[in-house]
Amino acid sequence: MDQYVEFRKKALPILRPDLSRMSVFGSTVRGDATKKSDLDLLIRLKPSGERPKFGLFKLMENVFLSNSMAHDAGVRQIEIIGESARNVSAEFQENYPKLPWAK
Repeated sequence: MDQYVEFRKKALPILRPDLSRMSVFGSTVRGDATKKSDLDLLIRLKPSGERPKFGLFKLMENVFLSNSMAHDAGVRQIEIIGESARNVSAEFQENYPKLPWAK
């Protein structure tokens, strides 16, 4: 849980204006985290009208741009989401016709 305490001390002041709730799950909660374990967080943001403008840009600047490993990991996650979104099956798209699927 030390990893969470450390993260909370550093991130909470930055996240507080945007954050509705932050929860930890995975090995940290189970008590079997090692030095190589990542920290699994579920972050719920406040509705956009309740968050300061450009608040998430501040978060990105403070967390991702100041740490090259975090930046690279974040970029890779966005790439994976993009790749997955391009490969959504026709059947799935048919099940959700109200979504604006690219043609």
